[in-house]
Amino acid sequence: MTVNTAPIFIVGAPRSGTTLLSAMLSNHSQLCCGPETQFFNKVDYLQIDAILKAEDWQKKAAAYLNTITLSGQSVVSLFDETEQSLVDFLSTKPPVLTSLLESLCEQYAIKHDKPIWVEKTPNHILHLPLIRKLYPIAKIHKACLKFVPHQKPKPQTLS
Repeated sequence: MTVNTAPIFIVGAPRSGTTLLSAMLSNHSQLCCGPETQFFNKVDYLQIDAILKAEDWQKKAAAYLNTITLSGQSVVSLFDETEQSLVDFLSTKPPVLTSLLESLCEQYAIKHDKPIWVEKTPNHILHLPLIRKLYPIAKIHKACLKFVPHQKPKPQTLS
């Protein structure tokens, strides 16, 4: 299975409907949405820059990714990966920032036999210029709740 290089990002304010949207998209036969990565929120760009210049960058990048945690759990384990599986994947990729995120999301999509990966982290809305620069053809969905007085909020997406 090959994975499409144009991922989908779901961003928005917390409690804005991003989880509902990702659950709906994950039911599509072509789309795979894994756990939140908080990738752009947690990456130390200076440290990553040094890692990507190292001769053994794949091992250092995998070890670095294993230090990223969400609620005390390694993001690597949330994606059911190991440091070695990341090293193996990264050995087929160039030493660039996108390879690190793809080592989680793309492999997760492959395991679920789906060609398009979806990354859902609401706070990545703060990193849209960087995401657009790194993934110029990616689709970005901004979730928001439409509030009408005296009615329940309705989830909506803005592309």
